[in-house]
Amino acid sequence: MRELPTVHKGEAAGAAGAPPPPEPPTVSSRRLMVTLSVAGAVAGLAIVLVFGWADPRIQAHRARVLREAVREVLDAPDRYKTLYVTAGGLSATPPPGVDTLAAEKVFLGYDAAGQPIGYAITGSEPGFQDFILLIFGYDAVAGRVLGMKVLESKDHQGRGVRRGVQGRGGTAGRRQGGPPHR
Repeated sequence: MRELPTVHKGEAAGAAGAPPPPEPPTVSSRRLMVTLSVAGAVAGLAIVLVFGWADPRIQAHRARVLREAVREVLDAPDRYKTLYVTAGGLSATPPPGVDTLAAEKVFLGYDAAGQPIGYAITGSEPGFQDFILLIFGYDAVAGRVLGMKVLESKDHQGRGVRRGVQGRGGTAGRRQGGPPHR
């Protein structure tokens, strides 16, 4: 077993001929503020530039996903028309002063003969982590749901989820290649 050296009184580290530790350099507060301000401005500019570049692409992707979802939940209509929800009901024109992207919409699908086949309606409800955005198709004449799809969900499948049940996107609650589970 090795013994540790003993330090006697008066032999403290640096006391016997060792040079004192160097003084840390001082930085003026003005230089520090200028450096932090420039770094913050560069970071802010980078965020603005990336947002300006990415936002149109994100909006185009969301519109494409919505178009595909309308076709899916209405079982491939020949065409569909966008209707806006107003205080008086549904209208082909958006309410005055409302942005068309933010306005609440309903999509009316038509078959090849021009007859309405159903409505595609979006809705959202809170999940465990964030809101879950759904779209479902509804046949008002028959009074039945035609289909449903999850458009956005930040929730994830946790423990207890059965194997073989589809996750994000897809028809919720349907086993892959089989009937709905109960």
